[in-house]
Amino acid sequence: MIKLSKPISHLMFALTSLMSVTAFGGALSQQISGFETIEDFQPILSDMADKRLVLLGESTHGTAEFYEKRAAITQSLIEDHGFDFVAVEGDWASIVQLNLYVKHDADGPQTLEAAMNHLQRWPQWMWRNAETQALIRWLRDYNRDLPAAERVGIYGIDVYADELAAQDVVAYFEAFSPREAVEVAALYQCKYQHDSINDYLESVWQSRQHCGDEIDQVLNMIQQREGFDPDNWQDFRAEQAALVVKHAEWHYRGELEGGALSWNRRANHFYVTTQRLMDFYGENSRGIVWAHNTHIGDARATEMARHGLINIGQLAREQLGKDASYALGMGTYQGEVLAALSWEAEMQVMNIPMPRTDSWEAMLNNFELPQLWVRFDEKLAANLQNPMPHRGIGVTYDPSDESRNYDMTVLPARYDGFVFFRDTRPLTFLE
Repeated sequence: MIKLSKPISHLMFALTSLMSVTAFGGALSQQISGFETIEDFQPILSDMADKRLVLLGESTHGTAEFYEKRAAITQSLIEDHGFDFVAVEGDWASIVQLNLYVKHDADGPQTLEAAMNHLQRWPQWMWRNAETQALIRWLRDYNRDLPAAERVGIYGIDVYADELAAQDVVAYFEAFSPREAVEVAALYQCKYQHDSINDYLESVWQSRQHCGDEIDQVLNMIQQREGFDPDNWQDFRAEQAALVVKHAEWHYRGELEGGALSWNRRANHFYVTTQRLMDFYGENSRGIVWAHNTHIGDARATEMARHGLINIGQLAREQLGKDASYALGMGTYQGEVLAALSWEAEMQVMNIPMPRTDSWEAMLNNFELPQLWVRFDEKLAANLQNPMPHRGIGVTYDPSDESRNYDMTVLPARYDGFVFFRDTRPLTFLE
C-alpha cells in the first residue's frame, strides 16, 4: 500500500458534512492505493478474475490513460484468467473487421493498417487511435498460435453505422441466394431511401408510418432460413447485423416518442449484444466491455434513475447478478482530451478544467497521488452513501460550460472500483 502524501485527517475536514469521519477514514485508508504498473492492480484483478462480465469505464471518450489502463487490464484478464472476448462501445459493422483481423480470418483485413481503415465514422478518434491500434496488434499476436475456436475476439455493441450493417446482411444473402438478397435490399430500402436519419424521422412523423415491419421481416428471413445455426459464425454475424438495423431504427424512432425510450433502447442493445456474445462463446464464457462510465456504472446509483434511464451496468447486475459482474469506473482531475464542440464537428484537443470543488474528482485529488485506485468493499460503501457530483465528458464537450457534465452519484453503488488520474493527455489520433 502506498502511503498517502496528505494525512487522512486533512481529507476528513472537507467531508464532515457528508459522513462519519472515523468510519470513513478507517475504511478508505485500507482500500485506496497509488499505482505504477499493472502489477499494482492485483487486488482489483483478483476481484475481476471469476466474473462473467467485467465492465471497464472512462469519464471521457478521448483520454489516452483510460485506453492504456483498460488495455493493460484486458490483456491480464485474457492471459491470466481466460477471458474470451472484448466488446466495445463502437459500431458492429466496423469493429467486426478488427475482429476478423485479430482472429487471422482469411475473409478479413490482412494488415493492421487495412483493419484500422474501417474506422471512418465520426467520432473517428474514439477508436481510430494509436492506443486502440496497440490493443489490436496485441490481440492478433496473442491469437497467432491458438486454435481458431480459442481465439479472442473484439466486437462493437452500439447501434450506429446501421447502414453498413444492412449492407453486410445483403452480402450474406448474396452468398447463397441472390434472389433473396434483392428482396432484402428492397425491404431495407424502406429506411435507407432517406438521405439521413432526420429525413427518415421526418417522414415517420408526417406519415405515421415506419419501417419496423420491413426490417423485422429481414431478421425473420435469417432466423428461419433452412440450416440457420446461431453457433455458426457467418449466421451469428448476419443475425447480429440484422439486429443492429432493427435496434437502430427502434432507437431513433424513440426520439419521436421522447422521454427515456431512445436511450433505453440503445442501452438494451448494448446488453443484448453482450449476452449474445457470451452465448456464442459458450456456457462458461466471459467478456470484457469497454464503454463510457455513463454506460458501465449502475444507473440506479445516479440521477439517471430519476429520469427512468437504464444502462448496461444496471442490466448486467440485474441479469447476471452482482457477484457475476464487475464495473470499474475511471476519471480524471484535469488535462487535455479529444472532443468536438458539437455533433459531427471538427475534432479538437481541449483543456479539461479543474472539477467542481464538491465533486468526487476534487475529493480524490486531495490524496495528492498522480494516479490511484480504490476498491468499494461493503464497509467502505456503507460509509459513502451521500451522492456527490461526478463528471462525465462525451464526444461533444464545451470546457467553458461544464454545468451539464455532472451527475449526482453514490460512487460505491455505481462502481465496484474506481481508477483516478490527476493529469491526463489526449488520445493519439491516426490520420
